[in-house]
Order: sequence, then C-alpha cells, then structure tokens
Amino acid sequence: MTVRFGILGAGRILAKIGPAFGLAHSAKLVAIASRDGARAAAATRQHGATRAHTGYEALIADPEVDVVFNALHNGLHCEWTLRALKAGKHVLCEKPLARSSAEADRMFTVARAHRRQLMEGFMYRFHPQIIEARRRVCTGELGHLLHIRACYATRGREPENSRYWPDVGGGALMDIGCYCVNASLLFAGTKPQQVMAQARFANGVDMTLSGMLDFGGGLAAHVLCSFESEGVFGVEIDGTNAKLVP
Repeated sequence: MTVRFGILGAGRILAKIGPAFGLAHSAKLVAIASRDGARAAAATRQHGATRAHTGYEALIADPEVDVVFNALHNGLHCEWTLRALKAGKHVLCEKPLARSSAEADRMFTVARAHRRQLMEGFMYRFHPQIIEARRRVCTGELGHLLHIRACYATRGREPENSRYWPDVGGGALMDIGCYCVNASLLFAGTKPQQVMAQARFANGVDMTLSGMLDFGGGLAAHVLCSFESEGVFGVEIDGTNAKLVP
C-alpha cells in the first residue's frame, strides 16, 4: 500500500523533505499547496508531485490525499491541522505541534473523534543513532542516569523569518529548543517534576534560552537553545556506568 501525502506550504520545510519521497517505498508525494498558485506549481514540478493547489482548502479537499503534512509556520499548525482532521485526513504536523497545551489537547480531541492519526514531525527519533542510544539507555548499559545535556544553537536566519514573530509562536525554544526538551523527555522516560528557565528576549521572542528539567531521583536535564550563537547541536547522557556523547 502506498500512502499518498499532500503538503501544506511550499517553503523551507518542503525543500528539506521533498526529495525524501523519492527514496520511500510506501509513500508518495501527490500534492502541494501554497497561497501563491505559481509557487505551488513550481514546487510541484520540482518535487515530482502530480497536483498543485492554490490555497490550503483545496489540498485538504483532494480525495487523492491520504495524509496532510502541515509544514506551515507555528501559528497555523492548530488551525489547519484541525481542518485536515475534520476533512478525514491523517496529519503529520511539523514541530512544534502547537503553541500551547490547550491547542494540543484540541488537536488530539478532534483526531480521536474522527478516528484519524495525528503525529508531530520529530524526524530525529527515527534516526538509527537515536534508536540505538535509546536501546542502550533502556537496557541499563549506562547504569542509573544522572544527567542529560541537550543543546541546539544556530544563527543567520533572515530578519523577516516567521521564527522571529512573537504572535505566531516564534522564538528559540519553540523552533529549536523543542528538540532539546523532546530529547530530554525521550531519554529520561518520564515527565519532569520541576522546570526552570531563563532567557534573553528581543522584539518579543526568546533569542537564547537555558533551562533545567528536574526528573527526580537525581536525574536532571539541562537544555540550551539560541538563535544568536555559533551552530552546535547534540545530546550527552551521563550514567553511573557509562556516558553517551554525539
């Protein structure tokens, strides 16, 4: 069975994931939507899709689309994910899934009501390196976990990038820090009992944020994310028996 995907948005995310469909054996990119019809058409030709849609509604209504990939900016994740679910589509939504827990609750409530799958697009969890690291943690090779360090820093995005817009869920934590938090939760295997953070803000968004997640039992995770530091990313995990490094 081939799962047919339609992508909302013809921007940077499409440029990253579009070529992957050519390597997939059971997934096919069939449609791309943009508010700009010419842009949708150009992206459709570039990535080998079969149909270009002007406007997101047209793609959601397309009977040839099984799964909608929501690649829009953070401020549109909830709205268009809900519309797609209600139209009977499964949804793979680019991270972060939502801007708040209230939005996330609404999205999953609708997914369950319409018996559709909803998934957040954290692709790193499927990387063989992460799968092996998780196996080693779960089998106890590291011993009792003591500390997790997760960082993601970058710079150089264009000033008009939506990641700098406070009203649509911009900021370092939402864009790249979510990887640090997600990885910490993955390896800790539980929710934190306490969370603390501090940040440097500019124009209404956090440009750099550092935080600590206390999981209890002596395990803590420190996270660092930044839009204004030299590029670095990775996770380190310390245990009583061994240490995992990138």
